[in-house]
Amino acid sequence: MEVDIENVGYGNLVKPKSLSLLVIDNNNNRYDLSEIQSIENGNPNNWNSKEKTTVKVKAILPNGMKNGNYKVYLRIATGTKSKGLNGFPIRFANDDKNIWNESLGANYLGKFSINGTSNNNDESEPTISNYELKNYEYFDIHDENSNDSYKYRTWHVTSETKPSLLYLSDGTYGNPGNPSSHCLDLGNHHSTNGYNFLSIVNCENAKHKFMYGGYSSDSIDVYDINGKHLTDNNNNKLCVYYSMTPRIDKCNNDSGKMKWKKSIL
Repeated sequence: MEVDIENVGYGNLVKPKSLSLLVIDNNNNRYDLSEIQSIENGNPNNWNSKEKTTVKVKAILPNGMKNGNYKVYLRIATGTKSKGLNGFPIRFANDDKNIWNESLGANYLGKFSINGTSNNNDESEPTISNYELKNYEYFDIHDENSNDSYKYRTWHVTSETKPSLLYLSDGTYGNPGNPSSHCLDLGNHHSTNGYNFLSIVNCENAKHKFMYGGYSSDSIDVYDINGKHLTDNNNNKLCVYYSMTPRIDKCNNDSGKMKWKKSIL
């Protein structure tokens, strides 16, 4: 999991706070992600004022989680064993009443789904078939364990001068390969800042186009199907943002996460 958190306050946290990840299913059952394999920027006391920090967490899902949709919440409180409003949990300043869950004392981050096959106990284990080229609501660019790239790391366009569909390559490990019948699009899942994660769809159903070098010389800009540049509610132009799970964000010349490489084949 990867999330950007901006400290909009006038100073850093003074009293020690700890992070906890909570998962809630459609029946309101709670699962605590206690088996954290690795965490980057996991100390909220080090999130500097007026800066954005990227928190990356790698965790093992608890046993017993069945196929279905889940919501993820981040709790920032004193100690990891406190619950609810105990431990003085921190509420994000987002102007969205759906972010804060008072009963959990936690902030909503997003959704994910588990899809797998049933075992003898009629419970399902999550499965990964990310080397297969097919439709996804969101996807990862490479395997966290082996660092092998998936099939959707290289993309093809049909024009260098105007917005085009972004065709996924059938090549792996960054090889050019050939354009496939699958294209990038904007999915229905959003980051904590409200920006769409990229999805994979059949090209005939794609609703967005992309162009290299629009906002800056190495950005990938996002357009609607008619070629109009997408903007957010503040009229910021939108570009493709590199992360483990790629998404869009407001274009930024200074962000290394928005610099892409183009190859002429």
